[in-house]
Amino acid sequence: MANMAGDPLPPRSFMLIGVPFETALGETRVAVTSESAKKRIAQGHVIRVQSGAGVAASVTDAGYQTAGAEITDQAEAFGADVVLNPGGLQGQDVDHEQALDGRGLAGLDNELFYMDKTMMVFGDAKKVVEAMAKAIE
Repeated sequence: MANMAGDPLPPRSFMLIGVPFETALGETRVAVTSESAKKRIAQGHVIRVQSGAGVAASVTDAGYQTAGAEITDQAEAFGADVVLNPGGLQGQDVDHEQALDGRGLAGLDNELFYMDKTMMVFGDAKKVVEAMAKAIE
């Protein structure tokens, strides 16, 4: 796998999951609760939650810390391999292209992300899928 610049990503068996503070108008959901964070951490993944991200959904920073998540700033949350955010990047005060350089963005935490034989595609998904199809011809 490689990031958008074509640089290879180091092999590892866990995902670094970022949960930024949701800024979309009227959005009160958070993509990862302290309970789902606990499950993902038990699977060996690392969860970085932007401070205050769960407040509107009644999930405190202390709750995330108890589950084993790291409380971070916005840059650290967006610096993860996969960014989980209910509203996507709508309303986020970030440079969208820079924020997701080589990273995945998903709306809500999903069990499919963690299943065996599931592959996360980093970078230009079309190019990656075309290369995969060519490789198996």
